[in-house]
Amino acid sequence: MTTKTTKPRLLAIIGVPLILFATYAASSFYQAQLEQEEFTHRIQGMGEYELCQLAANEFSIKMVGDMGCLTGNYVLE
Repeated sequence: MTTKTTKPRLLAIIGVPLILFATYAASSFYQAQLEQEEFTHRIQGMGEYELCQLAANEFSIKMVGDMGCLTGNYVLE
């Protein structure tokens, strides 16, 4: 093999996985942004009690505690 054929091959071996990874990362980031925007629209206008109920139904008990829903007047159903 000569140096002329090795460089393009090396670039292809390194470049293709990098391009695939960058595409996957960009796609994952975009999907996460869409989900965040959808969630923001869902909780728009909700009161504290409704947010606590949502946290109890869709997230972990740690999230419920972190939001302060286990203290105060918010009795979870």
